[in-house]
Amino acid sequence: MILVMDILPSELCKIVPPLNSQEGVTDPMVYMRFLTDSGWTWYVTEGSQEDDDFIFFGFVIGLEEEWGNFSLYELTEIRDLFGRPVKRDLDFTPGRFSQIILIGSMVGFLLRPSVPILGQLPFRTVITRGANLQGLDQLLTGYARTSFNYLIAGMVVGAVVGLIVALAVSSPRSRQP
Repeated sequence: MILVMDILPSELCKIVPPLNSQEGVTDPMVYMRFLTDSGWTWYVTEGSQEDDDFIFFGFVIGLEEEWGNFSLYELTEIRDLFGRPVKRDLDFTPGRFSQIILIGSMVGFLLRPSVPILGQLPFRTVITRGANLQGLDQLLTGYARTSFNYLIAGMVVGAVVGLIVALAVSSPRSRQP
């Protein structure tokens, strides 16, 4: 069993703004990220202590991608297919949601091919092209490389579309008398 203190030390609870504090903000700050090795990710934008649990609000990428509430207790109970627990990303740097979730790379990442039975590979495995795989997991290196290619293609398409939209919006429009 994973302890609450292992996944969220008490000093980190203080940096997360209270629930509903960023309501209506179009580009909220993301303060931390939790993830599993099977590809589920929770981006925390708000959180508050409620009784003996800590309730978060944020963006979840799993079977679907959606905004919603999730609790610290839930995170400590979740296991992936191999029984591995949810982890807090210790290397995560807080930032605006739009900076953390790049539309093009997200689309490319979400469209990456699935591994039979296991589903989609986690981001860390994809971004390293499978270099972090060990033992029998090394059999998944080909899937990791293909997934990385999807990620890059999504980033390129997203950048091109973003550039076209930016140019279209910023170009002077002819005025009619």
